[in-house]
This record gives sequence, C-alpha cells and structure tokens, in this order.
Amino acid sequence: MRDFLQSLCDRTRAGAYCGRAKTFDRYLHERTRVGFGGVGTVRRGRDANVRFTLSKLSCVTLRVRRGDKLVHVRRLVLPRGLRALTYRPPRAGRYTVQVQAVDLLNHYTRVTKPLLVRQRT
Repeated sequence: MRDFLQSLCDRTRAGAYCGRAKTFDRYLHERTRVGFGGVGTVRRGRDANVRFTLSKLSCVTLRVRRGDKLVHVRRLVLPRGLRALTYRPPRAGRYTVQVQAVDLLNHYTRVTKPLLVRQRT
C-alpha cells in the first residue's frame, strides 16, 4: 500500500497521496506501543487478568516469572487495540509479568510489571 501511494504521489504530487504514503512509511518503522498498567493483586487459584493495549498488529508473548523461574509463557498474534490474557497462579507470592510485542519488521517492545498473589481467604 505504501509503495502504491508513493507511486501516485510521485506522478500526481497530490497531498492526499503523499501524506498517506508518509504515514504508512512511518508506521512500518515505529515500534509497537504497549500500554500496560500492571495486574495488581490477585488471590491464589484465581485468574489474573493481564490487560494491555497494542498500537499495531504484533506477535505478543506473555511471560510470568516467580523469582528467576519462568512459570508461564503464552505467545499469539494479536491486532491493535485493547487486549487481555489470563494466568492462574498456583501459589501465593511475588511474580513478574512481562508483555513483549514484536511487529512485522521484528521491532520489539517489552513492558514488565509486578504481580502480587495472596493466599485465599
């Protein structure tokens, strides 16, 4: 699409085509923006809802660590927008949740936040 619009821009010098071609070009070279406020606190045995936003289509990897040990990995391709993945921690304790997004040109963005899991009451 970018190349088609650039070709139209070169031939017509119309601002509509030139502006859109620049927008598509910029989009290809920018990293995915990941909005991730964290998970907060959950109870053991309950789902932790990991909500985040993506600025563009990306391969997303959710990693959960307890200390240095990797306890959960989930990878899938997601479109832009508000997304949510779940993880059910089996034990109480402190975890680290990481959301990594990789776009089509292999630019990656990682965001890491803590997760506190409490005992059931």
